[in-house]
Amino acid sequence: MYNKKYLYDISLDIKHGVCYKTKKKNREYYFLIHNDGRHQHERYLGKKVPEDIHVIKQEFMLSILRKNWKTKLDKIKSEYRKQPKVVIKEHLKEFSFGFMHDTQKIEGSTLTKKETFDLLMFSLTPHHKPESDMMETKLHHMTYLGMIENPPSMSERVILSWHKEMFGDTKPELAGKFRRYTALVTNSESKFPHWKFVPKFLKEFRPYDGSAGWQSHAGNLFQNFSKSF
Repeated sequence: MYNKKYLYDISLDIKHGVCYKTKKKNREYYFLIHNDGRHQHERYLGKKVPEDIHVIKQEFMLSILRKNWKTKLDKIKSEYRKQPKVVIKEHLKEFSFGFMHDTQKIEGSTLTKKETFDLLMFSLTPHHKPESDMMETKLHHMTYLGMIENPPSMSERVILSWHKEMFGDTKPELAGKFRRYTALVTNSESKFPHWKFVPKFLKEFRPYDGSAGWQSHAGNLFQNFSKSF
């Protein structure tokens, strides 16, 4: 019988999941453990804690989420696709207004959710707000609608082309290029990777390597993108 002894919590931004060690015949073995309320999941690490334990732990937690939610999400997706195309298109358009506000807010936009809705839905420009905020919101919205209607195979070239479309009019010297500076956004608590690692992260982002493209599960894409960036 293993004598389980908790070593330390390495949860980072993941609330649950701990690393523990067991001892058998005077030898120590390390595991990851997570209890989701229904099942206890374990992964063997070895006779010592790996240097990339943070990465291993994130993959461990993601694998549990996929196992628990993939079937349910696939069912929702299947039922959603049964709706008329015109209804789906309208849903995507309605979703885009809130999505634009939330995304632009991360970038430091001063537009409120209502101002974003009025701008995109009725072309009503808010008073006393930077013109660049309005331009970037509208360009971002156009790019979003384009990628939804005609989803391409993902690649570095495609992602940089989207960036150029969104910022070409407001930040032409930066648009369509990898940044070579530390990203700081006024009035935002968002944190971004060091610029030297962004190209590397993008190449390691497997669901977007051009082979899987948009066929990968949407939930899986989101998890991996959030984990990488």
